Amino acid sequence: SPQLLQAYDSVKVEYVDVTTNKKAYIYRTIDTSSPNADAPDVIDGYGNNPKSIQLAGCQEEYNAINRAELEMRKLIYHRWTLTDTVDYSGMLLDKGDMILYAEQYNNSDNFFDGEIRSVSGNIATVSEHIDFVDGETYQVHYTVEDGSTLGPFDISQVEGNCFQFECSSLTNVYVRDSMLGITIQKGSRYVISTYEELDAARWTVIEKEPKGRDVQLTLSNYDDRVYEFDEIQEQS
Repeated sequence: SPQLLQAYDSVKVEYVDVTTNKKAYIYRTIDTSSPNADAPDVIDGYGNNPKSIQLAGCQEEYNAINRAELEMRKLIYHRWTLTDTVDYSGMLLDKGDMILYAEQYNNSDNFFDGEIRSVSGNIATVSEHIDFVDGETYQVHYTVEDGSTLGPFDISQVEGNCFQFECSSLTNVYVRDSMLGITIQKGSRYVISTYEELDAARWTVIEKEPKGRDVQLTLSNYDDRVYEFDEIQEQS
């Protein structure tokens, strides 16, 4: 689902000024004169329809500024939300976690996902068809036994086999003992993509809700630019 920037055009953050012990406000909006409309500058200013946030207990102006900058960039760059139902291991995720999600409607020829079925030396056999494009460089991320993720690692397709790839970093792959049975833990899940396509697989968890034996996750597209204010402060 797309999020329209027009829903809010600015941010208003309320905190308590420690010197006066009264409410104070930080305002941020978009610089409409920015040359790049897709990545506009964030400036101090008012908007017609601000997103209002109350920082309970906050008495530091800098913390309020930091939150306002963050929320403004989220309005600009978090343009998509996605909801899916996963098995109960989804409860291990926390709000704010960045995950790699294999979006099933991604029609790219440079994006693959599935389960690693077996490993022999540097060769992994996978559950889904892979067909690398000549001239492209591919990388893999995969989960280990406890569900955490390793990668990226450079890989190449095994010539003449569309269900195998070669990688020098497969020692932590988990292979399940059986292909059958709902109680058998799945083997390592993998996401294969080019470096350029990887951004499309990055999502941030914003909500999770139990649904019987499953978990419903709501995700928002991940974008490094959301956190650029912190990077600017570190550099300065």
